[in-house]
Amino acid sequence: MAIRKQNRTLFLIIIAIVVILAFVLRREKKVQEFFEEPVQEQAEQGDLLSPAPVLPDSTVSTSPAPASVNAVSTSTDQQKAFVEVFEDMTECLDIKSASYSEKDPVEIDMVLSQLQTDLGSPRFNSDLWMNWHMRTREGKEKRVRLEIISGNDQPQMRELRYFIVDRDGNPQPVDLEDSKAINPSDETLNQMLREGEVFYKERAGFYAFANGERLEFLEKNGELSEIEMVRGESIFKCSDVRARENCRCLK
Repeated sequence: MAIRKQNRTLFLIIIAIVVILAFVLRREKKVQEFFEEPVQEQAEQGDLLSPAPVLPDSTVSTSPAPASVNAVSTSTDQQKAFVEVFEDMTECLDIKSASYSEKDPVEIDMVLSQLQTDLGSPRFNSDLWMNWHMRTREGKEKRVRLEIISGNDQPQMRELRYFIVDRDGNPQPVDLEDSKAINPSDETLNQMLREGEVFYKERAGFYAFANGERLEFLEKNGELSEIEMVRGESIFKCSDVRARENCRCLK
């Protein structure tokens, strides 16, 4: 009996220990959850606030860039100035029906269209020379010049020249093979122009009319820069078409 009583007491003690351990473990788990929940909630809130704030659309400026405004204004001023230059030229050369508008572009093609009523279409035209200024990816500046040479009884010939600009801004000639320098093919010329990005171009040429009139011009980046026209004994010469003060009428 004593042994059975002793075993029973031992069994109760074990059960009590198990109950106490279970209670202690459960309490520690609740305590851990109590402290972990705010940290997890704070982390979730941090994820929502982490993206940078988006500025409202009203902060984006919709005003046109000053450079664009200045470019348009400059172009309009040049057109107005050329109207006066063209009037002086037609008066000097006794051209009656031609007139220029402030809305007309300052281009050689537009000048020709205005002169056709009095002079007719040109019988012959040709480029005289062309210059290309380009910049390579390494920042070096190079220049290509193509000259068109016409003789009285000789066929037209083209001569190609190549330059590299030094640190002082002076173009230094580079020797080319005769096959490239004399009457170069269009592929040769295009290959040289692909060595860099062209940022400046000049083109000079002339037009000859049926009654002996001759119109010479110079374009810079596609815009008319200089003009000279001969009709009979009269010569109109303009070194800069942006102002009539740069022009003269010689008779």
